[in-house]
Amino acid sequence: MEHVDDTQERHTELSENSDWRVVSGAGHLIHHEDPEVVVDAIRGVVESARIAYANNAPSA
Repeated sequence: MEHVDDTQERHTELSENSDWRVVSGAGHLIHHEDPEVVVDAIRGVVESARIAYANNAPSA
């Protein structure tokens, strides 16, 4: 399992805006086991996208 974790962690290096989270006790059904973790991650992605858009949006 350590090899899988190493590979996943290296994937975060492919982008300057990456996040890798390990949720203790979570499995493939994390959306049922700990939905708040999933919601928080999605909110983080949406917020990052909004900020990136605001910083790169053309002037009116």
